[in-house]
Amino acid sequence: MHSSLFFALCLLLSAAPALADSKHAAADTAHHASAAVEHPHSDTTWALGVADTQTITGGESATALFAVGENWVQPYLGLYQTKGAFSFAVGGAYKLTVAGKRTTGFHVGPGFAVGTQADDFAFSIFGAAGGHFTFNDHLFFSVDAGPMITHTKNNTNFLIRGFGPMLGLTIAYIF
Repeated sequence: MHSSLFFALCLLLSAAPALADSKHAAADTAHHASAAVEHPHSDTTWALGVADTQTITGGESATALFAVGENWVQPYLGLYQTKGAFSFAVGGAYKLTVAGKRTTGFHVGPGFAVGTQADDFAFSIFGAAGGHFTFNDHLFFSVDAGPMITHTKNNTNFLIRGFGPMLGLTIAYIF
């Protein structure tokens, strides 16, 4: 496991319980104040974590997940220093749950990323297919693979593979 991914995961897991407790305390206060009024369209589930996205962004990425019904929208942000050149990438994927639920199931969907690699413009267009599950109601895991077209200054490739060496593993904490 890459050291930056491991460091970010440790930081996320150490801070997550405190953040979750503050959310639940605020939710309890709001629940008692609103006299239990239900809002079926106020789904505000979101998560923060890290993702193995080397194939589409050039390295690991900080990521977030935002619930859209039973589906997820997942943006990526990667910043890298490679042999003196600064590289970055931003992008995202829409993960349509085709079997199961948002917490545990299988998903497919489109995605894209743009940025630089060694001072050259780069972009990727990809299809995501994978599985996801939640452990202990807050720890989210996902793996992703699929077809992708990647383009840099002098090179365009078509690949079918995982989003990174760890099969595009995403580890995030759900708030």
